[in-house]
Amino acid sequence: MDPAIEIMAEARAYFQVAYKRFGDHVPNQIDASFVSRFDDDLELALVYTIPDADTCSKWLQESPQVANRRAALGDRKKRLEAAKDTLAPIVRLISRNGFTDPLAIVGD
Repeated sequence: MDPAIEIMAEARAYFQVAYKRFGDHVPNQIDASFVSRFDDDLELALVYTIPDADTCSKWLQESPQVANRRAALGDRKKRLEAAKDTLAPIVRLISRNGFTDPLAIVGD
């Protein structure tokens, strides 16, 4: 092989590897410079400014709208379960007698 072509191939291979390493290094540097530093600063801020128990419980308190919605959904769940329990014997009777079309029971 011609020495000039061999040198050109080696130089190209070197630059391809260097290019890929640069592409890998950029996100790592961003992480080290910004994300990790932010993480460290946030940890220090939280450690040195620990709020009292009242403030923490206030932050964790559920909003009244969410509490009302949760209660309404709980009531709805109870009503639906009661309806399911009421209909269960009818469904068992229908399935035991081989009725597959619910409209056939009611008629036209």
